[in-house]
Amino acid sequence: MISLLGHLLFFTMLITSSASIVIKGRIKLYSFFLSCLLPFLSFILLIIGFVKSDFGLRNVFLNSSTELPLIYRIAASFASHEGSILLWDSLLGLVSLTYIYCAKITKEAKEFGVVIFAFIQVLFVSFIIFTSNPFDAFSFVPSEGLGLNPMLQDVALSIHPPILYLGNICYAAIFTSALILLYRPEETKNILLLTKRFSACALMLLTIGVGLGSWWAYRELGWGGYWFFDPVENISVLPWLSGIALHHFLIIFEQRGKFLKWIIILSILSFLLILYGTFIVRSGIISSVHSFAFSPERGLFIFLICIALTVLSFAWFFLNQKNVNSLRLPEKNKELLVLLGNIFWLIALGVLVVALIYPIYCALALEIDVVIDPRYFYTVFIPIFIPIIFLAAITPHIDKKLMIKRIVVFILSVLGVIFICLKIELGVVSTAICFVSIFLMLHMIEYIFVESGYFSNHISAKKYALFLGHFGFGSLALAVTLNCVLSREVEFTGKIGDERSGQDLSIKLEDIKFSEGVNYYRQIAVFRIEDKNNNVVILKPENRLYKIEKALSQEVDIFSFIFHDLYAVLSQIDKNTIHAKIYYQPMISFIWLSILIIALGFSISTMKLR
Repeated sequence: MISLLGHLLFFTMLITSSASIVIKGRIKLYSFFLSCLLPFLSFILLIIGFVKSDFGLRNVFLNSSTELPLIYRIAASFASHEGSILLWDSLLGLVSLTYIYCAKITKEAKEFGVVIFAFIQVLFVSFIIFTSNPFDAFSFVPSEGLGLNPMLQDVALSIHPPILYLGNICYAAIFTSALILLYRPEETKNILLLTKRFSACALMLLTIGVGLGSWWAYRELGWGGYWFFDPVENISVLPWLSGIALHHFLIIFEQRGKFLKWIIILSILSFLLILYGTFIVRSGIISSVHSFAFSPERGLFIFLICIALTVLSFAWFFLNQKNVNSLRLPEKNKELLVLLGNIFWLIALGVLVVALIYPIYCALALEIDVVIDPRYFYTVFIPIFIPIIFLAAITPHIDKKLMIKRIVVFILSVLGVIFICLKIELGVVSTAICFVSIFLMLHMIEYIFVESGYFSNHISAKKYALFLGHFGFGSLALAVTLNCVLSREVEFTGKIGDERSGQDLSIKLEDIKFSEGVNYYRQIAVFRIEDKNNNVVILKPENRLYKIEKALSQEVDIFSFIFHDLYAVLSQIDKNTIHAKIYYQPMISFIWLSILIIALGFSISTMKLR
């Protein structure tokens, strides 16, 4: 029954989306409303199939089991390629409805927006129906499913994909805004006001989504880190980088009426980056821990969608770009600095794109395997952020009257770096990043003091948003740099009662335990760890054998202090001998806190732009 109803909903979606493109009048909006609501109903139906453990559905059989806890059965509905694409499409429908409902534009502009959203919907519904239908069913009903990948049985993976997808889908609304603006340039002000709100919302969601992904990697992959420039990780950052540049141009346009064509191009580019990223992740042309679809047929279908939207959108731009013009106001230093900063953001974007495309080119064209070493990112990508952070510090306030305060901030920043260098050994790049990060954070504190008259005057929401976004960015850069420089690891091999020392850590294996969880068996190693400050913690990392999946998985144990984490993960247990790694990870809490501060800044921009 669920399979039949799911297929019926998809074909109804295709009909109503197609009708929204060709028909006119009030019925067009009714048809569009239905086409946006149906994907969401389909996704709810799929969740019901997972909750009920309807193993007659191929997707449920491959990704769930009766042993799986309820929260992971719900998460399993979007853990597969088919389910995640349906979630993506359902979020597209909800964002499309929100955009058309909230847009304060003319009827003609709304109807044109409906056509764009409906066309995108037709492309992806067709993709689902012909290559990725989550409601395909067996001719029989198995008694048990194959279970869910143990790495995905984590609370972060229950909320990370929906948030990240929703952030991505917001760029579909921004993409639509750009095309409407080319069609109705006389409505630029109202269109860009809504675009800026969606831009802030997208960046907030992407920041949280990528941050949750890092948190998952840190807790679940068992290597003590949160980012390793995996291709899919890089893809998730591409729209964030282009979106940051776009958001800054939107701010300048609101103030000075400039950079309109930049805004249109970046609005189109940001959405296309998401589509091409989707193609790369789901076509099987890259190898990644995050990839979950290896199908040339699906890859080709998505690639054709990408090509169609690329050709049509840029053709529309070149045909109509003469109709949009920025104001010819005198240049201001702030505008030039924003432009320069955005150029660096786009250079960073280009560096990641090269790192992503070059191995694919070598594999397909030259038939050789090329792996981009992390050193490429440390020597090429990371240094680009030094001028970005510096410009983020000086751009908000350009006033000769503040020169003395600038000098004081500069001196304090130098003293801060000298203090850090006396404690630890830094390289040239890490020293520079520490300096500009401290410089940015101190500048933002000075900015909020000056703007508020030392908290005697009212300050606008957008200034608080600027403060939080920039301060959080500086804090994140400093925390990540110190973590990379100071993190350490100790390998432990021994039996119960054995002790090891190294990297200012004293480690003793207290016990080995065995127990049974809800859907797994587990081995638990009990470590007593003492650091150089005489802090003693007990860590209990696990090896888990999942009953249905018949797969082994490591479950790390982490104890968080304010300024550092102690992190333990098991490698294996040979009879009574334990192989494990203990990590000392400084500044981790400040990384997560910085991400939340940045997201909070964007959330304030989302709620109140004026």
